[in-house]
Amino acid sequence: MKFGIWILIGLAAFLWFNHAKRQRLKNRVPPASGATAAPEKDGEQIVACAHCGLHVPRSDAVVAVDGVGLYCSEVHRRLHAPA
Repeated sequence: MKFGIWILIGLAAFLWFNHAKRQRLKNRVPPASGATAAPEKDGEQIVACAHCGLHVPRSDAVVAVDGVGLYCSEVHRRLHAPA
């Protein structure tokens, strides 16, 4: 009898967490097509590195020589620079 109660409690918890997960995914706003930057709540933008895709705050990003790309480090800026 006790084993059956624990199974019911486990099943109820699983269903509740699964429902909550689906609700979070349903309410999430997809990013705009081709966008590499998203505003944060405090106003700081998060940008993706043009070389590896790592997301870093815009204030920490390294700007390309031509001013077009943003990178997570100086090393990736140099690796991505034209030869």
